[in-house]
Amino acid sequence: MTGSVRHEVGQLPIAIEEAGRLEPAAVRAYTLQRFDVPVMIEAYERVYQQIFARMHHPGRPTGRQR
Repeated sequence: MTGSVRHEVGQLPIAIEEAGRLEPAAVRAYTLQRFDVPVMIEAYERVYQQIFARMHHPGRPTGRQR
């Protein structure tokens, strides 16, 4: 487990308790896999390319590219 999402303020004490049981190495690996600088650059470039394609080809679906 690398974390959890809570939708209610009343659930925060449980989340805080669970946070103490997280494995730091697993959290770090998860974070690097999804949010490391090269990963974020690639994601932003993909979004910018989709926006650019829509600007130059309105009405044409761009879809998700990988």
